[in-house]
Amino acid sequence: MKLKFANSGVYYGLSLMSGDFEQPIHIAFIISGLVEIIGTLVAIPVTHFIGRKYPICSAMLLGGIFLLITVFLSDDTVIFILAMIGKLSISVSFIMIWLYTGELFPTSVRNSVVGGASFFGRFGSALSPAVAYSAKTHKTPTIIVLGCISFSAGLVALLLPETKNAHLPDTVDED
Repeated sequence: MKLKFANSGVYYGLSLMSGDFEQPIHIAFIISGLVEIIGTLVAIPVTHFIGRKYPICSAMLLGGIFLLITVFLSDDTVIFILAMIGKLSISVSFIMIWLYTGELFPTSVRNSVVGGASFFGRFGSALSPAVAYSAKTHKTPTIIVLGCISFSAGLVALLLPETKNAHLPDTVDED
């Protein structure tokens, strides 16, 4: 649940902030969209060949690291590029988390759990406009918050099991 909350909040926060960087807004929007397409194209084969747990952890941790690095820089173009690399990482994990959430739980409760995770994810997305709006006046603290959320979610994901090629239980008793 924390993963969906964190992932949705950071994903939508960065999406809404893409026009707040010192770049032409149309170019920033196009690059932000292309980053999402690339993230989706990367997530599919990575999930198939590598697994779920470690790619999600890596993507969330890298997203957080790239966002936190921007705090120490002053060149707006470099900050934008690193923020978009962070968004690419978050986009990869955003796609993978849907599959991973469903595989973590038995069939008998899977629908309820995925619905609950989506519910908590929507809290993250509901908070993202406020976070993105705060970036208009205080960009650095906003990026620190998003970076820390992404990084901590990546660490939390390390506690979860790998589900690639694992038997998916049908009932809670099988688990």
